[in-house]
Amino acid sequence: MNHSDISIGSSNKQSMGKIIYAAYTIAHTLTLAWTIWLFLAAPSLSLAVLILVLAGLVYDNLIIYMGDWLQAGERLEALNKGRYWCHGLLSPLLLLVALQVLHRTGVSWDHSLWIDWFAVGLTLCLILVEVTSRMVKLSLKPVTFAGTLRYKEVMPSREFPVILVIVLVGIVGGMAWQSLHWPWMFWGALIMMVGSAVPPTTKAGPSIGSGVEVLFGLSLAATQAWFLGAF
Repeated sequence: MNHSDISIGSSNKQSMGKIIYAAYTIAHTLTLAWTIWLFLAAPSLSLAVLILVLAGLVYDNLIIYMGDWLQAGERLEALNKGRYWCHGLLSPLLLLVALQVLHRTGVSWDHSLWIDWFAVGLTLCLILVEVTSRMVKLSLKPVTFAGTLRYKEVMPSREFPVILVIVLVGIVGGMAWQSLHWPWMFWGALIMMVGSAVPPTTKAGPSIGSGVEVLFGLSLAATQAWFLGAF
């Protein structure tokens, strides 16, 4: 193998991350556009919330994709802090999407306002926990992966609020599968849980965690479309 072969191999490896995150950005953008179209056809709180979450995911992947072009510095660090704030503030809102799906299942105990107040209260509590325990003391450092540059937490924290949200969405998805014969919200949450558990130190790096977010978001959008009779 000569030096040019090594150079080409290195170049391909360095560009792989950008290709992956370009694909993720496009996928999230298409899912977001679909969800906006559904909202315009039949406005609802759950669709409005899902639009916010998907817009945050578009931003998240776009900043990772553009990181090496923007280069390390205060500007890129600030943009990456925005990524963490999007996750912290928007992810708990998915409980409101799950609440709407829960109402559709028609379970016997879902006939009083307490479940609505509980979901709203839990959502606010999880946001508060994220802000007070994580966001206000967020400290980031630059890291690279396959040609991408981003800022990550110096001391990674346990994302308990996000994990709890995914678990609850999965539980409601399981109920929807049982009562409505729609399995995709459950499988989307399960894939999200399994993919998020893959250590970022593996050869695939953090791309697996970002990839399962694409499938999770798509499963939630498809569930809303199914409720509107799109399938």
